[in-house]
Amino acid sequence: MPVGRATIRLNKDDMFLTVRDAPFVKARQHVAALVASNQCHLKTVMQQTLLFFAAARYGEDEEALELCQTLLWAGVPLEHPDDNLQTALFYAARQGHVNTCNFLVCSKADVNKLDKFGETALFYAVRRCRITAVEKLLDHGADFEVVNHKQHNVMTTASDELCAIFQEARKKRRLEVTEGASEVPSSKRPRSALERLEAWADEWPMQQPKIETADYKPKDLLRSEGKFAVVKVNSPLAAAKLRVLEKNFVVDHAKLVAEEVWFPKLTHEHWCNAVSVMSDHLEAPNDAINGIKTVLSGANPVHFTLPAIVTANKEIAGYVHCTLSEDKKALNISHIKVARTK
Repeated sequence: MPVGRATIRLNKDDMFLTVRDAPFVKARQHVAALVASNQCHLKTVMQQTLLFFAAARYGEDEEALELCQTLLWAGVPLEHPDDNLQTALFYAARQGHVNTCNFLVCSKADVNKLDKFGETALFYAVRRCRITAVEKLLDHGADFEVVNHKQHNVMTTASDELCAIFQEARKKRRLEVTEGASEVPSSKRPRSALERLEAWADEWPMQQPKIETADYKPKDLLRSEGKFAVVKVNSPLAAAKLRVLEKNFVVDHAKLVAEEVWFPKLTHEHWCNAVSVMSDHLEAPNDAINGIKTVLSGANPVHFTLPAIVTANKEIAGYVHCTLSEDKKALNISHIKVARTK
């Protein structure tokens, strides 16, 4: 067996799999022997250390915790990233090992570290519906507003129970900010008022997967010009995308005065009111989406919203929102919003 910091292949040596899969007595003896022989720093071809396999152990949480403690005390790096830029915390979160997650974060593992997919450990706990692990990561300041490289956040795949937990966490954090309390403890600097406002704007407002496109029938194509078109569309997911754009419309205006000393004192409700956009209500989180769906359906006689799309892929590129006077003789264009380019 190689000694030192050599790289070995899993299909030729079961050293790492023994830590993860073997009966606990054998795994514990195995780790102790590797520590004693100074072989506990070896890495796989994916650059994963033994700590990854201990954190991902298929046994009980307490087994994973003990093995992780032994390896950390032996000097195995806590924050060493593998080829996916993940750390051992990602694997503990995926397995739902609550006490192991707690130990790793208390040992200064970055709870909001991003992997090469733009995701944190929280994403992996959510996908496996590891409810208690999710709650523990939130307690340590996990950011559930992070948007990955596919423009999804953790709400995209969250169960109804987890969505309820995130809603409560969102309410708690907003109250803390409103009341002037300090930010939730985090290994990173607290977000600025503008960053918090931008995170609110980018929240996907539905449990369904995030989409960037709008399907429409040929008869609903109102105007086409070059690469873009204006269409009539009415679907819940399109309404959700338009809501995100609408909130970013709010942020666009707030940014104009972001340097003012009073800026941090204002909430997203203040900014929504300033530009006549419905704010998010914690008690009725679907009100804004339902309002947009009503407008898209044509049920509101004085308001209408027309999405603009990229004709090549039907991606929603922006919208125009108009109102009619009561006598329907005057047209007011109240919002024009173009989506940010990626």
